[in-house]
Amino acid sequence: MINIRSFRDLLRLLFIFQREVRITVLATFVIILLGAFLLPNRYESTALLLVKPGR
Repeated sequence: MINIRSFRDLLRLLFIFQREVRITVLATFVIILLGAFLLPNRYESTALLLVKPGR
């Protein structure tokens, strides 16, 4: 296990696993995009407006 004691250690860890980080971020982004475009619209509303003449 790698001990992360400073920000530099975290950056080193991200640099070592750069490929895995990119694949994970890309997969997450693709899943979010697919969900946004393929899921049906749930929030569709209609409204009636009551206007009283003479006020």
